[in-house]
Formats: sequence, structure tokens, C-alpha cells
Amino acid sequence: MTGNVKEQTLKAYYDSSSNKDFEETTGVRDLNYLAPKPVSVDWAVEIMKEATPNGYNRFDPQHSINQVAQLFKGEPRIILARESSVAMFVIGEMKEGIRDTEIPSDEHHTFETGKEFIQNRLDRQERNRENEYGHDSIQQLTDEVKKAVRGNPVHRFWWD
Repeated sequence: MTGNVKEQTLKAYYDSSSNKDFEETTGVRDLNYLAPKPVSVDWAVEIMKEATPNGYNRFDPQHSINQVAQLFKGEPRIILARESSVAMFVIGEMKEGIRDTEIPSDEHHTFETGKEFIQNRLDRQERNRENEYGHDSIQQLTDEVKKAVRGNPVHRFWWD
């Protein structure tokens, strides 16, 4: 189930990393992707540079990920994702006093606990089952993700 994070992420962003039209990538890309395990900041940058070689709207892999990482105490872990556009979940505590204007993404949401994050993902899975666009599946949470978020805040960053 966990597979290779790089391989799965490249597949999820296939429309960005290939020279094919968006419509041609329907059976390959995954607009509701969640990586099977968290990765380091450096590995997240490398994967996303390949997944989005020309960036993705306002998202620039090198700049955006490193800018987000600087908001955190210590070395955060990143769960790469896609929610139609670029998304990622960062596990860890943000530094004190971060202002909204310092957050480089278009959206930011904090799950105070891993439990809250897990419930949110399960709720998304349930909503997606009821969604007429069910071909874009929310992936199951892996044990590795559940273990990584347990007892930690999780921050969602999303770029339009």
C-alpha cells in the first residue's frame, strides 16, 4: 500500500509533468492525492521539482516548500498531496508569532492534533464516495501517515 512516494506523486501530477493535454491524463493523474508517508523537506522539494517542473500557478517547488519549512520549529515532515491543485500537509509546530502575510500559500489550515487531521481525511473519503466525481479517489490513510501525525499538529497548505 505505501509504495514509492516519488512514483505515486509523479503519477498524481501527471498532467503537470508530462507534455500531454489535461484531458489526456484523466486516467493517470489523481486530483485527490495523499502521499503514503511523510518525507523530508529536501526530498519534498526534489519530488515536486520533477512533478511540477514549470511550477504550478503560484507554486514554485524550491521556493514555496522551503518558505513553508522556515515557518516551523526544527525540521518538519511533509506529506505531499494534491487537492485539484498543489497541496501539502506539514507535521510539526509552527514558530511563535507567524503572521498570515508570512504564509506563502493561498490557503492554510491547522489541525491541532493528528487525530483531528485523521478524522478530516476520513470525512473527505466519505464525502468523495457520495460525490458524482468519484473517479478522483481520496486515498486511504496509511499506517505510516497515522503514526507520523499522532500527537502532532498538522498544517494544510494549498496553492491555487
